[in-house]
Amino acid sequence: MIRWFASSEIGPREEQQDAFAFGARVGVIADGMGGHPGGREAALETVRAVMHELERDADLEAAIEHACAEVPAASPGGSTVVALRYLDDEGGPRVRIAWVGDSRAYLVRGAEAERLTEDHVAADGGLDRWVPDEGIPDLVEVALEPGDALVLCTDGVWNVLGAARIAELVSAAGDPAEALVRQAIDDGAGDNCTALVCTALESTALEPAALEPAAPGSTAPAGAA
Repeated sequence: MIRWFASSEIGPREEQQDAFAFGARVGVIADGMGGHPGGREAALETVRAVMHELERDADLEAAIEHACAEVPAASPGGSTVVALRYLDDEGGPRVRIAWVGDSRAYLVRGAEAERLTEDHVAADGGLDRWVPDEGIPDLVEVALEPGDALVLCTDGVWNVLGAARIAELVSAAGDPAEALVRQAIDDGAGDNCTALVCTALESTALEPAALEPAAPGSTAPAGAA
């Protein structure tokens, strides 16, 4: 069984260009590319398109490919994306994560946070992969243990909080997503801040839950799935 927490704040920016959504077994975060027109719209459409496909049981790569096809009609801008699917079958409880760009995923186990994704950045520091251009995702799969937490976050969060601080906040907070976003802003984040946290509970059985995709710029209630 897993539980979701989500939080997103505009921070010091004039526009919220992060977007996120989650359902019973899937979650996604996108960050519109700053300095480019249409970043907000690109992030929103990326999340919409990815969630649409994941809820139809498409695999992660196909969902991101779908977003790459859909975004140009909605926005001239680009976006990062990191998406997660929870699995619990004969292979045991685990997650698959796919990403494009520099939005990250971390595994928090005990007192440590392990970064699972590698940023898609060029030598000059700019992105060398994004949605919809060069939107070829990388993929990682991780087996879960009770008490594990998976953190998806935009660069507004990880630029300020290192892995050790992420582990500390996630391990101690009642709402780890809100704790991450609030701490990043308090520590001087210069960007929108968004975090989506999936925690693995003792039971791995799927229980009914009423989870709705959350709107950008809000704190979502926790839910079990």
